[in-house]
Amino acid sequence: MAEKTNIRELALEVLLLVERQECKLNQALHAQLLKHQYLTKQDRAFLGRLCEGVMEYRIRLDYVVDSVSKTPISKCKPLIRCLLRMGAYQILFLDGVPDSAACNESVKLAKKRGFARLSGFLNGVLRNLARQKECIVYPDREQQPRKWLSVWYSLPEWLVCQWCDQYGWERARLMAAASVETAPLVIRRNPLRCSEETLKEVLEQEGISLLPVPVNEAMEQVLPMWVQKQVEDIAARLERVDYLSRYDSFQKGLFTVQDVSSMIPGILAQREIVEKKQREKTPLLVLDMCSAPGGKTAHVAACLDETDCLIARDVSAAKVEKIQENLERLGITNVQTQVQDGREYTKELENQVDVVLLDAPCSGLGVLGRKKDICYSMSLQQQEQLTELQRELLLVAARYVKPGGSLIYSTCTVNCGENGENVEWFLEQRTDFSVGEQYQLLPGVMPLDGFFVAQFRKQKE
Repeated sequence: MAEKTNIRELALEVLLLVERQECKLNQALHAQLLKHQYLTKQDRAFLGRLCEGVMEYRIRLDYVVDSVSKTPISKCKPLIRCLLRMGAYQILFLDGVPDSAACNESVKLAKKRGFARLSGFLNGVLRNLARQKECIVYPDREQQPRKWLSVWYSLPEWLVCQWCDQYGWERARLMAAASVETAPLVIRRNPLRCSEETLKEVLEQEGISLLPVPVNEAMEQVLPMWVQKQVEDIAARLERVDYLSRYDSFQKGLFTVQDVSSMIPGILAQREIVEKKQREKTPLLVLDMCSAPGGKTAHVAACLDETDCLIARDVSAAKVEKIQENLERLGITNVQTQVQDGREYTKELENQVDVVLLDAPCSGLGVLGRKKDICYSMSLQQQEQLTELQRELLLVAARYVKPGGSLIYSTCTVNCGENGENVEWFLEQRTDFSVGEQYQLLPGVMPLDGFFVAQFRKQKE
């Protein structure tokens, strides 16, 4: 009889890859799930929760372990460090797992991986935690509000300070809380393949619930009504989903996974395209400079006809291949894909493009609810480097825009330095541009991912 797969060992392998910075969590977890597709739904759920939970609460887990251990977790070997976090997460957060099992299984894995001499240390720390878990003293919320935010929601203290300085403590708290909440699965319906009614019928037959996306007052205050109506028409939330790629509705391109916030650039671009067509009645040229994985490209392409041209670019062949895969699945045929670094200028397109989309590389701090490991590898220095890159890309993008055309700039971060401050800087550099629509979307404050969008218009000659 085949030996039963050890789910905790699979989780350990995933977390070690992330710990050694060999892979992002979502990539490592996805690869592990693909490799073990025979796992039951329950086992897949446990694997996902253990990996994601350890990553979501890494700073708090380290704080708690340090409070019951004579050796700081930072001094431990990577494998022991991962096992301590896995055990601590099970003890603190998984009521269905007995504390004894969390300790014993961690010790077994240490021995199996060649760390028998450290199994006693591991066992002692986890059993101390199990005994003392109700007595752990955390930073005082009133006396040390920023330290408390950092530990409780597992965010680097420099990031907490940045959010507090830019948005105030209460908004920072809501954003921090969103980083450890399960993000909803939001999709954009593909109008080329189905109506809203057809999509709902097909998904119901597959056992999937199709629900409206949530909206709150803060979101309504930021997004104009016409944008909200567009969102209502194309966006939905899915529940009772197992493994997306297994569903015919996904394979046949009836929808694409895309959060509401990242639909906004496509919505702005589509309105610009429709209005230009009505005014000028000539073929349009659209350029998406950093297109992968292609969600915004597909969104915009749906409103173009055969006489128009949409060019989708990204920096590597692997990224462009991903764009092509998504476009093919969604039935998009009117897009030219190209491998090109956005910093490289194409002279032939100077002053020729009606709409340029620039979804720039950024710190990604708006999507921590989906990719918490981002915050552990990001730094203030990296943010500054990204800001320089974004400004370089903006200047290149501006040269492509024809007089009267638009440049739509977006990031999936909430850092003002990469967003509003870049807008001000760009307008100083290019006085022939003005800014129109501009939205800063904040996770937790609003029921969506953090995102920034600004639409610039170039003066007519």
